[in-house]
Amino acid sequence: MFVSSIANSFVSPKFRKLPLMLALICVPSVAGAVGIADAPSLRENFAFGDIDSRSFDGAGFDLVGNFSEVTTGDFFQLDSFAGAGGTALEITLLSEVCGFCGQNPDFTNAIGVLDDNDEFVSVLDAGDATVSDSATFDLAAGEEFTLALQSPETVFSSIDSENIDQSAHLIATTVEEDGRLELDNADLFGSTLAFDLMAGDIIVFVEDLIATGNRVPFVPENSDFDFNDLVFVVREVPGEEVPEPGTLALLALGACGLAWRKRSPQGV
Repeated sequence: MFVSSIANSFVSPKFRKLPLMLALICVPSVAGAVGIADAPSLRENFAFGDIDSRSFDGAGFDLVGNFSEVTTGDFFQLDSFAGAGGTALEITLLSEVCGFCGQNPDFTNAIGVLDDNDEFVSVLDAGDATVSDSATFDLAAGEEFTLALQSPETVFSSIDSENIDQSAHLIATTVEEDGRLELDNADLFGSTLAFDLMAGDIIVFVEDLIATGNRVPFVPENSDFDFNDLVFVVREVPGEEVPEPGTLALLALGACGLAWRKRSPQGV
C-alpha cells in the first residue's frame, strides 16, 4: 500500500512537474569559477639557482633564461581551475630536451590534465609532437582540472604537494606583453623555434624525473631539477560547449518529466 501511494502521488497534477523543476533548480552555476588565468599562485622567494652546477644538459644550457625577456620574472604554482563551458585549453610545445621525447616510443612524456576523478587525460603527446605543435582540450562546465605531466616514471601535478616526492615539477611564469619568441636548439635535434606569444600566456617549465629513485634504465636515478626537459605554453581559447555530466542527467530527467506529463491521462 505504501509503495502504491508513493507511485500515485507522482502522477498527480501536483507532482507532474517535479522532474522538470528539479532539473531547473539543481543545474549548477559556474559563475565565479576560477579559470586557468586565475590559477597561478606566487612562489615566494623561488629561485632556480646555478643550473650549470647540476644540469645533465651541460654548461650554459639554460632554457629558463631564454624566456626572461618576455615574462614578468615571477614564478608560480598552477592551482586547480574550473571549466566554464565554451572554453578550451590550448597547449603548444615550445621546447623538448629530454630522454622521453620520442626517441624511444616506449618511454614518452604526455602533457594533459587531471580531471575531477584525479585521472590523467592526455592533451598533447610530447613523444609524437615536435616543437610548435599544438593541441586543445574542451573544458566541461563546472568540472575541476589540474595541469599535469605523465612521465614514464609517474604523473606529476602542477600542485607540488600532490607529487610523489612532494617537489615542484611544473613551474609557471606569465608573459608580460605580446612578442615573438625565437629559440635555437629547441629540441635534441637542433630545431629552431619562432613563436608569437601573447600577454597573459602561461609558460610552463617541466622537470620529468622524480627527485630520487627513477626506474627507467637509461635515465639518472636522481633528478637534476633544471626544468629544461619540456617547455610549453598554455592559453584558454574558445571551444565547444561541454555541459557537465550532472547537468546532462538533470536535463534528461526534466525531458522525461515533460514526456511523462504529455502521456498521462488528463484529470488523473
